[in-house]
Amino acid sequence: TFSEKWSKVRANPILLNDPITLYEVARYSYEVGIDAPVTELLERALLLDPKLPESVQNDRATEYYQKMVRSLKAQRKNTAAGHLRYLREHFRDTYVFKEAEAYYQGENAQIVKMQKQQRLDKKRAKEQAINAAKAAAKKKNDAKKLAEIEEIEKADQKEERKYVADKGPAAGGNEGKADALHAEGMEYLEQALADGADRAGKKDALLKKAFQKLMMAKNIYIEIVEGGDDSVTQKMIDCGQDAYTAKKSMRP
Repeated sequence: TFSEKWSKVRANPILLNDPITLYEVARYSYEVGIDAPVTELLERALLLDPKLPESVQNDRATEYYQKMVRSLKAQRKNTAAGHLRYLREHFRDTYVFKEAEAYYQGENAQIVKMQKQQRLDKKRAKEQAINAAKAAAKKKNDAKKLAEIEEIEKADQKEERKYVADKGPAAGGNEGKADALHAEGMEYLEQALADGADRAGKKDALLKKAFQKLMMAKNIYIEIVEGGDDSVTQKMIDCGQDAYTAKKSMRP
């Protein structure tokens, strides 16, 4: 039911600050004829991601990108080519298709540039949307609306801070720290997706732990790669896809 889905989202800051989750819950609300929350959910989603329609398409495309990567790792190049062909036919205009194409061609340096630009573009768009919304609320002297926007902004910033790891001493330096976090995150993810985890009421808690560890690892890999060491690019890509799996598995 809608109330079950919305309760799950409100109880989980990861989902409450995930525009795709908010969009999906809003769509479900509309489909079952509960109109009241739709505007509120979409407004929050669009503040967090002003390019929401693009992001929805990218989210749908990611499933096939992941399948392509798994096929390549399993040495099934014809299958991988089929997944890329599907992306080209159905998601040609998405960022995910462009990254998948670069991955298939082994252009890791290009992927690093693309991901960096994508992060900057999304961050800039979000900041502009939030600032514009706050300015509009102030112009209308709408203190309630302004407070709502500021709450969304603070919650989003708080969530992002959770994924900054204390790198500290570790075997292998920063890469070793990231590797350890990635491995720990994968342990949680595997436990969460194992048979019986949902029935035992452990799945969501395990997925939250998995996502946090994987995002912390990913951010260290990004820092290393952007510092000029592209030897961990594959680890960065893998970790990002694992984090996506954890988040997607949380969605109601």
